[in-house]
Amino acid sequence: MRIGVISHTTAGRGGIEQVVAAQVAGLRARGHEVCVTHGPEVGAGAAARAVAAAGLAVRPGHDLRSCDVLLAHYPPAPQVAARSGRPYLHYLHHPLRMAYPTSTQRQRSRVGARLWWAAGSTLRAVDRRAVHGASVVAVPGPAVAAEVRRLYDLGAEVLPLGVDTTVFTPGSETDARRDLLFVGRPDQPYKRIDWAIEVARRLGRRLEVVGDSRRRPPSDGPHVVWTGFLSGEALVAAYRRSAVLLFPSVHEDFGLVPLEALACGVPVVAWDDGHGPSYTLAGCPQAALVPAYDLHAFTSAVERMLPTAAASTTGGPDFVRQRFSAEAHVERLESLLGAVAAGVT
Repeated sequence: MRIGVISHTTAGRGGIEQVVAAQVAGLRARGHEVCVTHGPEVGAGAAARAVAAAGLAVRPGHDLRSCDVLLAHYPPAPQVAARSGRPYLHYLHHPLRMAYPTSTQRQRSRVGARLWWAAGSTLRAVDRRAVHGASVVAVPGPAVAAEVRRLYDLGAEVLPLGVDTTVFTPGSETDARRDLLFVGRPDQPYKRIDWAIEVARRLGRRLEVVGDSRRRPPSDGPHVVWTGFLSGEALVAAYRRSAVLLFPSVHEDFGLVPLEALACGVPVVAWDDGHGPSYTLAGCPQAALVPAYDLHAFTSAVERMLPTAAASTTGGPDFVRQRFSAEAHVERLESLLGAVAAGVT
């Protein structure tokens, strides 16, 4: 198949950009011709992503008409796909937050959320048309599927994201694991870096923070080490030298980071709040899901894991290989795209 992949940018460092890159590589490895369409790429920050999205939004879409099928990611990708006239699968990572603010956003900025909601009726209408225009809507997990059902009155195919288990693998030096680890975007309020820092403080452990940050919490303390953004072998090494991954994100749509850590044999603690980790980590012997936003329970779960963190285990890696491998993700994606191209959805 000739597949057109549309995303606002491929230059960012977020989860969406990682997913796009993995899907493109996986589909090409399976022999498909894959063309990637995106907006102007002028950097990796939030402003650069906004510029990329604005540039993509004005593309007419006629250059995509030679494709058999399109794979549209975050808006305005589905709007461009709809203009092309070609059949498309929309991988809906989460509903457009500017049009549909979450409860956590309302709690953080009630006035701002109300303004977006009041001014967003046109935006919601445009978004709704593009989502309904897709032959198939795929989502990373059941929580997002429930949101799609509630907001768009549509059913969605649950297509979990995958981890490359040939890259994310356990290391051999397990006895050196003492530090706690946070991986993500510390500047995003819902990632709750402050909670991770507090857990490390309570336990008297050093916390390594992997991720770009311009605004470090004033109370991070000397036990917090900021490494900045890491990828590839450097990121794998960060996982392997850690005792426990702290994942205190609120209402996470999916969460690749915990699965990457588990694939490297690192235990994980996350919230059981009915969102991504409640689905991805359920039943994993190396993961603890604790009552939502109970910091005492979170700290206690980390403390319980520390004595056995240095032991070489296979529970996490086996769990990821069996349920969330990148190979399985691409295989299912290929099947869905083939059905869309053939018009049999």
